[in-house]
Amino acid sequence: MELEEITIEEACRDAFWKKHEEYLIRDIFPNESIGSPITQEDKEYFLSEKYRNALIAICDRTIDRAHMIFFNKGEVQIGFCSYCVYASEDGKCFILDFCIYPEYRSAGYGKACFRQLRKEVHDAKYFELNLSNEGNRRFWMSLGFEYNGYDEDGSILYTLMQEGTEAVLCEELKKEDYWQILKLHNGYMAEGEMALLTDDKQNELINKIERGELCFFVGKCATRAVGMYCAETKMLFVEPLFRDRGIEKQLMDFAAAFLKGAEEKKR
Repeated sequence: MELEEITIEEACRDAFWKKHEEYLIRDIFPNESIGSPITQEDKEYFLSEKYRNALIAICDRTIDRAHMIFFNKGEVQIGFCSYCVYASEDGKCFILDFCIYPEYRSAGYGKACFRQLRKEVHDAKYFELNLSNEGNRRFWMSLGFEYNGYDEDGSILYTLMQEGTEAVLCEELKKEDYWQILKLHNGYMAEGEMALLTDDKQNELINKIERGELCFFVGKCATRAVGMYCAETKMLFVEPLFRDRGIEKQLMDFAAAFLKGAEEKKR
């Protein structure tokens, strides 16, 4: 299939929402979910006006706004997608929804549509999404996405790196990276089969950092923090995609040298 066969157009919101509801009811709700099960409360929320307004608000903001798009093959609409590029943060393109209509599945259109999306957002540093079911997992893995831990909300992440081989540099945690610490912290908790941070616990963690009770160090690639180490708790975590590269040792060595230097300055 030629890439030029697929085109993208900004979606009419009412039309998008109708297709989105059909997709949830047909493809998402009936299937066994990956991670936390979809509750009745979840279903009601994702079909509600509240959720629709929340998504529209993201589309209307001036910074890092989301997009609702339709995929077309010639004059025929074959699917839709919603996504957001976080240019003000780490250049991530987060895919909120991606759907190929049933009559066009298993014919290569899904991969062709993603290739066209990738061309559309060519400035994105990497792609990330939450998976809903096993069928989704197989599709995204066929496109090169790999498991990469959990996000700050406790949802499983799959990631496709655009720039995954650059050097990782260590530094003391900065305020603009607090949200990434929450994400990495939940990845650590999930892999240890411990309870993920609630909103209150997240706020408590940030407060401890700001009061100087916890000192975190992060390993950063060109796009974002991919590893963390806490000097007080010895908590050490590196994203699955960045393991086996010696980053764990790099973080601990940097923390030891930094703290030693800070102690010497006090004398």
